[in-house]
Amino acid sequence: MPSPGLGFPGNRRDGARQLSIVTLIGGAALTQINHALGQVVLLLTIPLGLYWWTLYRRLSE
Repeated sequence: MPSPGLGFPGNRRDGARQLSIVTLIGGAALTQINHALGQVVLLLTIPLGLYWWTLYRRLSE
């Protein structure tokens, strides 16, 4: 199956793995919200995670 977009894999297992990674990175950035780099990383991971979540929901098993 071809990739649905923006570096997202075409199967649910790899998609779930990728969503887990972006969630962990966002969580780590959230713990460093008082630092400028933490704020930037958090602002990048939130829209990316939401976009990948919508792509994940469209994947079939």
